[in-house]
Amino acid sequence: MDKPMINLYEKFQLDCLDVISLTDDQLECLCLVLENFENFRGLELLLNLLPPTVPEKSLAKSVLLRVKAVLLFHQGRYEEFKEYIKLNKFKQKDHNLLQNLWNEANYAEASKQRTKPLDAVSRYRIRKKNIFPSSIWDAREILKQAYKIDAIPNIQTKQELAKQTELSVLQVSN
Repeated sequence: MDKPMINLYEKFQLDCLDVISLTDDQLECLCLVLENFENFRGLELLLNLLPPTVPEKSLAKSVLLRVKAVLLFHQGRYEEFKEYIKLNKFKQKDHNLLQNLWNEANYAEASKQRTKPLDAVSRYRIRKKNIFPSSIWDAREILKQAYKIDAIPNIQTKQELAKQTELSVLQVSN
């Protein structure tokens, strides 16, 4: 019984909030608080209150991009989520979170088509089939540039590349 009242209260607070007059820092802080508390309904209300021009002009654009992606994922809109990830460029610090969500979205879609739960092999195949787009994984570009400079890198260079790309030395070698 308390839950609907909380939702109405949150909606009232967000409706009364003059979103247009928020500074970029305030908007970013509000998004982060709602995201950290996993208040996805509040995030949705906030994003719907923003004028269409705010995300484009805002310094908080990277936070708004991530929050929108997280919201799409938590709403179960996996196709939209994946398309949104492909169409936008995200900051390096958001890559790990978005990569995890990317995999989970693919697992969720695959599990809908199966009668039995996904096992480790199935998950591996899904990951191989659905590689991360360049918007959330820049390791491929780093490797391309490194191999242009030195087509046959030594083990030390491979270790540095592995650390830089968060891959294993074996993956860098292949």
